Amino acid sequence: LSEFRGRYVLLDFWATWCMPCHRALEQMHNTWSRLEPAQRERIQIVLVSIDDSRSGVLEFLKRRGWDALGESMWAGEGGWYAPGAKAFRINAIPRQILIDPDGRLAILDLRESLESVLQLISESSTQGKPK
Repeated sequence: LSEFRGRYVLLDFWATWCMPCHRALEQMHNTWSRLEPAQRERIQIVLVSIDDSRSGVLEFLKRRGWDALGESMWAGEGGWYAPGAKAFRINAIPRQILIDPDGRLAILDLRESLESVLQLISESSTQGKPK
């Protein structure tokens, strides 16, 4: 995540077998595809799979066009107990976390649309950090 310092980072924890995750990813993709390049520059999306194996995850994303959202990572071996999932205390998915440009957790359990998050980021740039 350190390579994204200076930008907001939206971590999206998901799995190939999670239907609510599929709906959330599709909504995010639809919003992302309508954004202007300047809007996309404000945030880095990182899709973090908690599948038991990384095998097939990238192909799954590519088939749906969701790989265009941003970086794709695997939480690690062990699914829910993988180091990447445990580090953020992931116990339900889909789960989104917003990290601020300084690398600090801004919102631990984000429940807003991508459009709302971008609006929040825009407001924070003039008023301070998101609440």
